[in-house]
Amino acid sequence: MTEKEQTAYHEAGHAVVSYRLRPDNGYGISIIAKDGSLGRFFSEGLINNTDECLQEVIILYAGYAAEKAFSPDTSPGGSCDDDEKAQGLLVHIDESEDKLRGQAADLIRENWRAVEAIASMLMRHEELAWEEWQEIIDVVDGGKDWEAAFYRTREAMQVFKK
Repeated sequence: MTEKEQTAYHEAGHAVVSYRLRPDNGYGISIIAKDGSLGRFFSEGLINNTDECLQEVIILYAGYAAEKAFSPDTSPGGSCDDDEKAQGLLVHIDESEDKLRGQAADLIRENWRAVEAIASMLMRHEELAWEEWQEIIDVVDGGKDWEAAFYRTREAMQVFKK
């Protein structure tokens, strides 16, 4: 697995699980290296209660879970920052780390087609707006052609920006 693929799957994992747990939380995704990071999932990140704290930990663990699902021999690499953030949140909740990692892995398995689709588009375009990756997930859920939907959404966004 190349570094670009690993990063794309990692960020796609964050995006898909975020959309499932906190649908209004995410913004964009990038696999353009910047400030020592290979990629970024942009999210609101505000946590108002214990449930949102649990969800945020699962979202943090989802990046590495997606990497492992794509390539079981992968090493944690870029997920160390995610682990540090998760550890900081775990002190505020009464849940086991293993249970939350398991929930992240389960969500990745259940949503694998969406993770693959988003990772594929990230490898081609390097950045995706919220509207683009959200549309991919919705179309995959409906069993339709996600790639055609992606380009329709991207085209509509370009028209809107003008």
